[in-house]
Amino acid sequence: MENFFRNLALNTLSNALIYGAALVALIFIFLLWRQIKRDPRTTRIGFYLNSAIFFGIIGINIIILIWFEQKALPFVVFETIIFLAIIAIAALAVVAGIIINSIKLWQKEAHTFGNLLTPIAFIALLALLLLQILSNFLPAIVRDFISPFNLLLFYFGVVFANYLTSTLIYKKTRSKKSPTKIIVLGGGLIQGHKVGRLLANRIRKGVQVYKESNAKTILMSGGQGPDEAIPEAQAMKEYAYDNHLVDTIVLTEERSRNTYQNLKYSAEIIGDDFDFVTSEYHVFRAALLAKDLKLNQVNGFGAYTPFYYRTTAYIREFVGYLNMHKMRHVQVAVLIVALAFLNAMPEKPSPLNWIFIFLSLLTIVADIVLIVKIRKKVRHA
Repeated sequence: MENFFRNLALNTLSNALIYGAALVALIFIFLLWRQIKRDPRTTRIGFYLNSAIFFGIIGINIIILIWFEQKALPFVVFETIIFLAIIAIAALAVVAGIIINSIKLWQKEAHTFGNLLTPIAFIALLALLLLQILSNFLPAIVRDFISPFNLLLFYFGVVFANYLTSTLIYKKTRSKKSPTKIIVLGGGLIQGHKVGRLLANRIRKGVQVYKESNAKTILMSGGQGPDEAIPEAQAMKEYAYDNHLVDTIVLTEERSRNTYQNLKYSAEIIGDDFDFVTSEYHVFRAALLAKDLKLNQVNGFGAYTPFYYRTTAYIREFVGYLNMHKMRHVQVAVLIVALAFLNAMPEKPSPLNWIFIFLSLLTIVADIVLIVKIRKKVRHA
């Protein structure tokens, strides 16, 4: 009788775990579907999809373990080994890709701070990994100093995964309506007056969408930066005419200095029912800014971006996204650091402990300020 009730309890628990994981995954899939129908311009879509996949994998592994009992153990071990091997190969591929792309980017593009973001982030991650490897040989107080960085890395890693997934989903969920007005977003000029390759791709894509959709209006948007001899919009317009891309009237908006202003000032000229064209890595964040501006009928089209440029571009876009909600991320970061230090705090902290805590907090604040200011220093393409 005792075995009967034990088996009944185990079966009930196993079924609860299976159906629970499946139910949670289905709930996230439903939330994803509903959000896409309502408005895909949010990072919730990435969070919902990643969560559905996570709980789906958990459910599948629970089913394998319970239904096949001990026979499933070798399969789970094999699955784990394959999973770890895939992660290791992917990590090596990412490292090789970052190195190769950084070299190509340095050779083919301007030597700006923004274009150095990828190698800087890569070096920072390697330094943190090295500290992890050496942590067992370091004093406990130094390990306590490192621990908040691990938690912050995990938090921002999850945020980045949700942002990147949302970017990929948004490309597939754009409204199919035919645009009647097109604006092309500026992205900086080379030597103060020349249209570079990335911006040229935007112009060509914008003209292509304009012609294929039989749109009535096309507008080039971009003001004059401190290092530019002419407004970006004027250079873009001249490029379109000089290369015989268009023979109709091209409007210009020459006041904007960033993407938010591109959208805002363009809407003041042609109304709020337009579609925009920008580089493919930039489409989702521009769509988020359009949502903030209550431009509810706006869709985005992405122009081709060379592969070597994408890693740095997505990191820059992610920094720009963090800047859009900087107070939220600052609050979470401060909470993570506070909890980490409270957990590591000895019963009777020494003066040296307090010094390390102060320096750690100061470092975290400095890192957050740097992330916020990068958006101001880097002129987003």
